[in-house]
Amino acid sequence: MATATRATSDARSIYQHELVTRSGARMALAAGRIVIGWTFLWAFLDKTFGLGFTTPAEEAWLRGGTPAQGYLDFAVYGPFTDFFQLFSNSFGDWLFMLGLLGIGVAMVLGAGLKIAAITGTLLMLFMYLAGLPFLGEAPLVGTDQRSVAVLARGRLADVAVPAKALALAARGDGTVTAAAPAGWWHLRPGVPARGPTPWESAQGRLSPTIVSYWSGSVLTVVPAPRPRLLVYADRPQDVRLAFTAPLTSLPAQVTWRAAPGGTWGILDRVLVDLRAGRVSDLGAWTTQHITLDRALGRIGDQSVVAGPAVPRGVLRDGEGFPEDVTAAGALVRAEEDGDQYLYLLPPATGPAAATTR
Repeated sequence: MATATRATSDARSIYQHELVTRSGARMALAAGRIVIGWTFLWAFLDKTFGLGFTTPAEEAWLRGGTPAQGYLDFAVYGPFTDFFQLFSNSFGDWLFMLGLLGIGVAMVLGAGLKIAAITGTLLMLFMYLAGLPFLGEAPLVGTDQRSVAVLARGRLADVAVPAKALALAARGDGTVTAAAPAGWWHLRPGVPARGPTPWESAQGRLSPTIVSYWSGSVLTVVPAPRPRLLVYADRPQDVRLAFTAPLTSLPAQVTWRAAPGGTWGILDRVLVDLRAGRVSDLGAWTTQHITLDRALGRIGDQSVVAGPAVPRGVLRDGEGFPEDVTAAGALVRAEEDGDQYLYLLPPATGPAAATTR
């Protein structure tokens, strides 16, 4: 009678101590693991309790701060801006903070390292993509203090940047727009930089402060003798003054929050419409959230909405603020009795599909 035999395998799991045999190397790896874990854990503690490293006490998560929304609203730019704006809400805050806590604890204790390694890598990848330097037509990466690398015609090219100048954006042909208070440059790979071209102005020679570069526009401010905003259009052949507007005040640290669409934003308390060349003073305004066509802010104890085509108005208690509207539905924020709610509304008229507090 024929008999069947079953093949056996000597395959078994391979453990870390079998790969790294030297005790010194194992100790070095363990120390590195703990340092990396503490980096994540410290970020969680700082943002939760407002320890003052990057998060002041008044912006602590336990005091109503919004750690993920603060980063996504202030620091995110580039081709993935619209995607990351989907997480600029309380769900994103919880996801981000739990990720920092879980990764940090796992790395420090040495438990669940495979999951921690995967999620930590994904978190760092998303944070890199969120701040991908892609303000112009091509990616722009700083290599050191005096040079940048730009992707031109499918090849990576180095461009020298003059001292005290900021590389703002790059074009597909490798041209890099740089700016400083003394003027602007159109830099090219392999071509030595000459002196800057002075900023165009009807008031004579200026030395403005560079605020930001957005949607082909260079935003600058002149603090004295009267604060003014000057917006320059970055064209292939030159950088020309597009429009200027007076500012009622100018803080020491100027903050620019751009809308995802790239046509407008808020400069501290001033709404700047880059397309129309118009500004609107919002008064004692503090920006909380900005979407494609409108922004949500606080004036005193009131929630206020404003936008280029949206008249400024006060949100009543329970009235919703549409954070994002797509074919899949609408994400609406509402404040009721002092609590923040997020409603995911389906495309068709009906009850909310999901509610997150």
